[in-house]
Amino acid sequence: MSEIIYKVEISVESIRNVIEIFLKNPQKYHKYKDISNNVGIKYGETSIRNVLRILERTGILKSSYALGRPTELELGVSRKGKGKKKRTRGRPPDFYKINLEKLGVFHTLLRDYYKDTAEDLLASNFVAQLIRSFGFIPVYEAAKSKLKDNDLKRTVSKLLLSHSSTTEEYQEIPNYIRKSLLGDDINKSNNTKYEIQRSTTPSVPVWSQSMSLDNTYLYYDYDDPRYSALNNLESKIRTAASKHIQILKQFDPLHAVSFYRRVIHGEMLDLFDELSKRSIISSGINEFIQYDNYLNPFNSYPTYGPRFLIFSRPFQRIYDDYYLLEYEDIIHLELRANAIFSNFVDIIFEFLRNFPPKNKNMLEEIIKQLIYQWNVASTNFESIDLILESIYKKENGSGKYHVRSEGIALNIIDLETGRSVLDADNCSLRFESLAIDFDAPWTEFGSYMKNPFDYITSCIYLQIESNSENLIPATQIISDLTSKFAEYGWDYDNIKT
Repeated sequence: MSEIIYKVEISVESIRNVIEIFLKNPQKYHKYKDISNNVGIKYGETSIRNVLRILERTGILKSSYALGRPTELELGVSRKGKGKKKRTRGRPPDFYKINLEKLGVFHTLLRDYYKDTAEDLLASNFVAQLIRSFGFIPVYEAAKSKLKDNDLKRTVSKLLLSHSSTTEEYQEIPNYIRKSLLGDDINKSNNTKYEIQRSTTPSVPVWSQSMSLDNTYLYYDYDDPRYSALNNLESKIRTAASKHIQILKQFDPLHAVSFYRRVIHGEMLDLFDELSKRSIISSGINEFIQYDNYLNPFNSYPTYGPRFLIFSRPFQRIYDDYYLLEYEDIIHLELRANAIFSNFVDIIFEFLRNFPPKNKNMLEEIIKQLIYQWNVASTNFESIDLILESIYKKENGSGKYHVRSEGIALNIIDLETGRSVLDADNCSLRFESLAIDFDAPWTEFGSYMKNPFDYITSCIYLQIESNSENLIPATQIISDLTSKFAEYGWDYDNIKT
């Protein structure tokens, strides 16, 4: 591609060489002499002047005969004018500066001069200043086509997320989320309009939609003396999906996850602690989401509620869809699983509080089903935990992984290469559908649980690390959960059903 002006063909490379002078110091007016010296001796004055004319006429550059004085071109005045304009007739401008006032300049540069090689542009101080002036999202929108190219995605992600102006903008996001979770509508402000998105449609089970039925365990008898307790019983947890955080999902996960943990996660932990102190979330939920937000920030709370995360596929969250950027991240994985085991009553209460079972028999039936589902999830978690320990021990891959399910099978993707780190003969590792008791890691001792509805068991590694009890009987869970409902006026022991 080339430009033709005054019958002289000018290559895109020549134009880029001139542009890059302005990209390094976008707020400075550059003298023609300095421009000439920087582009090198292979370019004559005619070529350089022609490039500058092209860039000025397309609005990329602004020019001046003296600092602070616009040119006739900027003013839209013909050179055939009179008075002061005669003094500059026929003389080219002395100073040039890149136009920082219009985001369209960035679009033009990407389209015409950096279509196939955008690294120098995206890494420049010019882009950093655009982010500071217009915001990260408009700059992302202009450059997002580059993220669709797998060959460029990692480089583009690294460059856009490395600017200090990007970091500064993202450091404000937890504050917007905090205000939203505490009830403020920040979308009323022009500066934060559309930043926080809330779901206005309640989620319902698939079966109830397909059968046109309500949840049969919902309480509908308005004559029941417990009815007045429903308002107090209802969960106070809000969700708040940040547009800035959702955008990070479009970037290379290796850089996006690292960026989130470095810039945002610490503030989110403080926010979760505040919500716990205000009794908006329980201590058990707080413990779970602190680790969950670290392991997969893009699909965690506050984008989605804890009830959805833990129970949409009961407890599968403990072993599916998370990022490990170093071996020590496994500790977060294990502590997240332990947060559910150690706070099982707290977690189950959050699941049931908006839809309390009608009677104690129904409560017990639901708890036993959830106990079984936990034991199956715990089996899969422990198996994957051991596989990950082995992969890190063998130094198989980069040590930066995305662990996720693909249908009914497990996959572990190396974030550096994009390829699975599982051996060829292990690529179809399926998840277990029955609960297993493991006696010890890497031994042949273990068996299917004989009474998987009667107690929950912790994972063997969690037992070793915490020296805590390794099982909690269903009778204790039912008793504790019954007492917790009673605290909110929903008494299962003193009601006739």
